[in-house]
Order: sequence, then C-alpha cells, then structure tokens
Amino acid sequence: TLMMDLEDDTSVLTTLKSFNSFISQTEAPQRLSEGSAGSGNLHSQYKRSMELLEAGERVHSNNRYLQLDGEKKQMELSHKRARYELEKVASDSARDLE
Repeated sequence: TLMMDLEDDTSVLTTLKSFNSFISQTEAPQRLSEGSAGSGNLHSQYKRSMELLEAGERVHSNNRYLQLDGEKKQMELSHKRARYELEKVASDSARDLE
C-alpha cells in the first residue's frame, strides 16, 4: 500500500504542476478596436475559464479520492486492531477457563 500511496501522491503533484503551468500561461493581449476582435477575445476568455474550471474540478476530485482512500485505510486498520483485541480477549478467557 505504500507504493500505491506514493503513486497517488505523484499523480496529485503532477496534476497540480500541470494546473499551475496552465494557469501561468499568458495569452497575447488583443486590442478591442474591432467588434469581431472583442468577441473573439471574449470567446477565448470564456474557453479559458471553462478549462480552468475543469482543471480545478479534476484536482478537487483527485484530492477527494485520496481523502476517501485514506479514510478507508484507516477503517481497515481500526478493524484489524479491534479484531486483534477481540481474539486476545477470547484467548485470555479460554486460558482462564482451563
């Protein structure tokens, strides 16, 4: 499971790096002297906003998956611990009855 944790961490870091590089890309400024240039700029801004929103959702989704996976592993560990304690009590009780 340690290897899976490292792979999950790596995928999150890779996603965050690509997200940051995507955000840091700068578009060439366009003059709004013509109406068509203005609407083209507006369209590119809208498209970029939607791409940023989708990238943010992917990062959030990946983080949520990692959070749930961590909770699942914690529950499995708690279950193992409780089972061990139960078996220990049963073993001690059986020994006391002998």
